[in-house]
Amino acid sequence: VARDGDIAAAARDRIIQGAATGIVSPKGIDLDDASGLVIIADNDANAPSVSVFGAEAAGDVAPLFSVPLPGRPWDIDYDPVGDRLYVALTDGTVAVLDEFLNAAGLAGSRIITPRYPTSTGTELAQNLHGIVHVAASDMLIVSDVGNVNLDTDGKIFVIENASTASGVTDVAVQINNGNDALLGATQLGNPVDIAYDGASLYVTEKTGDRVLRFDDILASAGGDVAPAASMVQDSPESVAILPDYLARDPSL
Repeated sequence: VARDGDIAAAARDRIIQGAATGIVSPKGIDLDDASGLVIIADNDANAPSVSVFGAEAAGDVAPLFSVPLPGRPWDIDYDPVGDRLYVALTDGTVAVLDEFLNAAGLAGSRIITPRYPTSTGTELAQNLHGIVHVAASDMLIVSDVGNVNLDTDGKIFVIENASTASGVTDVAVQINNGNDALLGATQLGNPVDIAYDGASLYVTEKTGDRVLRFDDILASAGGDVAPAASMVQDSPESVAILPDYLARDPSL
């Protein structure tokens, strides 16, 4: 039966909150089913970090462990096979924490800085938000909202060899009209979150009040690519893809 109004209910939900959690400004969240752990990115301006809790945690509980980050995170994606946590940072970089769970975050991190070609040379990513690691091809898809004062300069980047990439790294694909002052066919102004189903990329375009779908993005030639589909949605912040068995029964 559909949840009425998507409101948390004490009978079947748990809330993690309180001083002991150490969480100030939670943004991205990911689950590792195999270990039963919840990973939360904290966008705290003074102490950005990622914290790990047991899936059964509730109330004012301390994390199992926390790891400081070199910048403020917006979203995360955990690769359980490689035991790597990919973190989109708002300074335009990706932090990669290798051996994340096995070493409880003590293995350190490396930084990927996406670089993309322009008509006059190259530029670096500015303000990453959404992030997805495609394990089958070891590619990383990230969204860049760009300058917070512009609603026309959003971009999507694809980075190859994510498991080993480090430092300034040229992107393999960029969905970008090439003119930050104009929205272009991409409709990307502030792409704040992304989700990938193995074939299509879904993008929440906040200032454009839409959810966009880009097909075959990993093989795309890039450029001013129009989305394959677009749906009106008031200021969407996040997007997730649910498996069929969790979808609402249309008869209800």
